[in-house]
This record gives sequence, C-alpha cells and structure tokens, in this order.
Amino acid sequence: MVFWSFQKGKRQIVMLSSEKINYDLTAKVLSGEATSSDFAAHEQWLAADPLHQEEWEQMVHTWNAAVDAIRFEDVDVDGAWHQVKQQMKPKVQQAWFLRPVYQRVAAILVVLLAAVSVIWLLNPAGKMEYKEMMVYSQSGEDVVLPDGSVVSLSAGSSLTFTSPFKPDSRFVNFSGEAFFQIEGNPNWPFIIETNELTIRVIGTAFNVRSWPHQSSSYVDVSHGLVDVSSKTDGSTTIQLSEGHRAAYNRKSRMLEKSVVDPNFLSWKTRQIEFQNASLNQVFETLENVYKVKIVVSDASILEERMGATFSHNTLNYITNVVCATFDLEVSEENDVLVFIRKKS
Repeated sequence: MVFWSFQKGKRQIVMLSSEKINYDLTAKVLSGEATSSDFAAHEQWLAADPLHQEEWEQMVHTWNAAVDAIRFEDVDVDGAWHQVKQQMKPKVQQAWFLRPVYQRVAAILVVLLAAVSVIWLLNPAGKMEYKEMMVYSQSGEDVVLPDGSVVSLSAGSSLTFTSPFKPDSRFVNFSGEAFFQIEGNPNWPFIIETNELTIRVIGTAFNVRSWPHQSSSYVDVSHGLVDVSSKTDGSTTIQLSEGHRAAYNRKSRMLEKSVVDPNFLSWKTRQIEFQNASLNQVFETLENVYKVKIVVSDASILEERMGATFSHNTLNYITNVVCATFDLEVSEENDVLVFIRKKS
C-alpha cells in the first residue's frame, strides 16, 4: 500500500509497515474467535487511521482468497511461513507460536500467511505489485521517487511512474518543466518520455522543459551524461554532457545540440542573467520563469540586445528596466504583456 508523506518540502513515497497490524487480533476476528473486547479493540484500530481500513480490506480479501488457493495446491505451511516472514520481517519472538494460549490463533495465522505466499507464488507477473502513481504539481514541489531520485517540478507539471520501479528500468512519463537529480546505477537505467523525446540516463542532473503549448522542447545538462532521442526519428540520438543542450523543434521535427542556456534553472532559482541577449531571448526567459505571455507590436523590438542580472526581482521591476533601457512602453491586455515603442 502506498501513500504520500511530506517532509521538508519533499513529497516522498512511503510503504505502510506490516508491523502496525496486530496479527493476533486479526486472526481472531477473521476466524470468529474474537470476544466482545477483541471486537472493540479491532474497531478502535480501524478508526485510528484511514490506512488501517485499507489494510483490513486487503486482509479480508486475502483470507477469502486463501480458501480457493489452498484447494488448488498442497501448501508447505512451514516453508510458506518462512518465506512470508522473510518478506514482511515482523518483529515477532522466536517461540511465539509455541505458547499454548496462542496455538489455535497461531494455526489460523499460519494458514493465512501460507495463502498469501501461494497467491504470491502463483502470480505470473512476478513477486511485486506495481502501482501507477501520478503527481500533478499546482505550485511547484520536490518529489522523491522510489529509488531516491529527486524531481523538482515546476508549477503545472505532471509526472507518472510505477511504485516501485520495475527491475529492468526506472521509467517515468513527463510533461512540463522539472530538474531531475537521478541516483546513479549503471545496471538500472532511468528513462523519461515526453510527447516528442526519449531521455535515457544512468546518474546525473539535468533540466527538461516540455510544455505542450511551446514550439520547442529542451534538455539542459548540469552534470553527467544524457542520451536524447526523437520519437519522430528513432535513428537520431544526441549525447549531452555537462554544459550542453538538446533542442527539439516541433514544427521542423529537428533535434539539435547546442550550448546550455545560462538561464535554464531560472524558473527554480529566480536568478536571471543576460549577456548581450536579444529581447527575443529575454522575453522567452521571462515567459518561462513568470508564466506570462509576451507579444510585441513591432518585430524589430525583438532584435534589440541587452545585458543585465536580476535576482529574485518581480516581473514588474524587470519589465520597467527593459522599457527604460529601450524606450518602450508595456501594457497588459487579456493577461498578455504587450511591448510597443514610445511615440516620439
């Protein structure tokens, strides 16, 4: 069973521990041996945490399935108990099942655990249950993946993956913008798929920008090695090292390699630096960092070039600097910023 917990701004996947289950009480209730006080304790446990109700439903389902499972196979109770114990690792004393007062309950419990083992052994898909998880970030947050990798999501981004990751690869589907810090494992590749790109890494840090409404998608590498392939042309693969970028143009369907954009992490750090950058580049960066739409009344405005550094400044402050520098005016129309040249 999987649920989200929050710790220091990071969203982390946590597995519910089987140690929270009172197996004595569970076995008594399932077998009809429970007293009124047992039922009261059981109801109190269910009410203590919504997750307990889910655990109980799984136990009931397993108990019911055990009847049919045992009919189909001769179960090695001792072997099944040992196998399940190795997986669940309950904190149980060595001689627990030998105590006379628990003998009948222990027998029921062993059958239950044997049934779990049989179902596990008969599962053709393998020993592990894989659950699909989807995270949509409204305001931006860090997500800790099952392998310990950290993904910093920009507002409006979404990430889909299985928990746990499958043995052959760590696969995620992604849309939006995020900074990935991947735990290195050469025998367990990490693969990201967007609408147009397949990104394959082993252990590295890089930024992916893939917004459906933008004309291009980008991969910027902070450190490590990244292989980027176009889905429209599977034969085209670009390997990126630190300081390099892959850009995919949706219109031309071309995948090209270039030098990294110095502001590729500005959406996260709010540190922006322009060195002889065209206003076309400036406006594209501001659109991405501040989630706005910018248009100009005269295409020649985009050819102006600018050098400046901003740190945690407001959008209004930056647009005022741009207007003062190039003698422009800016207005807002239907949530769109419009830049025009001042009339002389």
